[in-house]
Amino acid sequence: FLPVVALSHALTANDTLYGSVGRGFETPTLAEMSYSANSSGMNTSLQPSVSTQFELGYRQRLTGDVKGMWSAAVFHSSTKDEIVTDANGTGGGRSVYKNAGKTRRIGAELQADIKLSRQWDVQAGYTYLDAQFREGDNAGNKLPGLSKQSAFVGVNFRPTPEWRLGVSAQHASKVFVKDDNK
Repeated sequence: FLPVVALSHALTANDTLYGSVGRGFETPTLAEMSYSANSSGMNTSLQPSVSTQFELGYRQRLTGDVKGMWSAAVFHSSTKDEIVTDANGTGGGRSVYKNAGKTRRIGAELQADIKLSRQWDVQAGYTYLDAQFREGDNAGNKLPGLSKQSAFVGVNFRPTPEWRLGVSAQHASKVFVKDDNK
């Protein structure tokens, strides 16, 4: 049973406030269960991860000389039994997975899609994410594979409706690759 509740309220014709609460469930894949750390058999001790997420946001449609929309949101996610890598490259390149206990993600996002003219538009986004292990040997460490800050900006030129020329740039802050953050 994975309930999700979402509410949205139009403050004006162009301004919307929204929120959601939901539960998630991720079963281990066959690849994650294929190898056990202690034996040559399947990793039958791997449990599904269960998460609870909250999000609150604001969205505004722009209708003046500059058209488009922008949004801002804050979010929180708590996960029990997150599935993470236990060992990589062991015994002929095998990866072994384990449950990490509790993890938490808290963050904020800003996003904009602005049409400057008939031919020019800009997209931009920024995400701040604090993702941490909350239990076990790595409690307090950052979750590997995730950057704390990321940003994107893209500019597009449309000489005709069929053609679009664009340039974009992305930035991501430091990403840890191991649970111990070393």
